Amino acid sequence: MLLGQIENLFAVYAELEEQMAQFKRVARIDCLSKCQRCCETAGSVEASPFEMLPLSIHLWEKGKAEPFLEQLMKVDPEGPCILLNRDPALSSKGGCRYYSLRPLICRLFGFSAISDKYGNPKIALCKPLKELNPEIEDRINERIQEGLKVPVIPHFSRQVAFIHPNLGKDLYSINYSLRQALEIVGYRMQFQKEPRT
Repeated sequence: MLLGQIENLFAVYAELEEQMAQFKRVARIDCLSKCQRCCETAGSVEASPFEMLPLSIHLWEKGKAEPFLEQLMKVDPEGPCILLNRDPALSSKGGCRYYSLRPLICRLFGFSAISDKYGNPKIALCKPLKELNPEIEDRINERIQEGLKVPVIPHFSRQVAFIHPNLGKDLYSINYSLRQALEIVGYRMQFQKEPRT
């Protein structure tokens, strides 16, 4: 059942990626080169344990989960994201070591909208983009009022929470959610190995 729910999660991500690509193309915005600011402030960037399950399964399958768990026990859950790659030798871009398995907020961050009190979408740009171009927020909000489609955070958050209400509705720091997900997957794998009497 869990694998079917993860397939549904990736279907939501695929829908988001399609909307995001079109929005970024039409709005003519993208992440700043080698910017890692959102990863460095991961304590305020929250995800559900459910969103971290695909990465957790991958880490257990590759034999990398236990070192991650040990590291997660020592790091500040509110500190920088444990998945942040600061070593330029490992990647020319830096950033997330497991980009394709990142949670929803990392996919939405900087290029999505919140709903105002009237239900209208308002762009939620990241701080570095706004600092670089102070007029960008107003320009994009005008385009949204004119009909530019933008991924709306609550829309996707509800979809994810609905797939697995127990693990998908409560949000924690990314580091803490990853730790929970690694423990859940580890327990399930151990339970499956144990002989039934």
